[in-house]
Amino acid sequence: MPIEKSKISFTNQHARSDSAEKAIVTFSAQLDARGADSAKWTILARRRTDPKEPEHLTVEFKDAAGNHITTKHVYR
Repeated sequence: MPIEKSKISFTNQHARSDSAEKAIVTFSAQLDARGADSAKWTILARRRTDPKEPEHLTVEFKDAAGNHITTKHVYR
């Protein structure tokens, strides 16, 4: 089951957007077997060598106990 939007935090609340939340929720379904329960957006990558490359968010995923599962680039 994907992470609920209410369990996504952003280091910069001004960066919160529907597209960011949707990308994180969609990606989190891939981590269901690992027990992903929450996500924290940490960095937005704006420097890209190829302007056609999608923008990515660096997101840390944690389990229900708050233990680190993984940090991934989530594209939007």
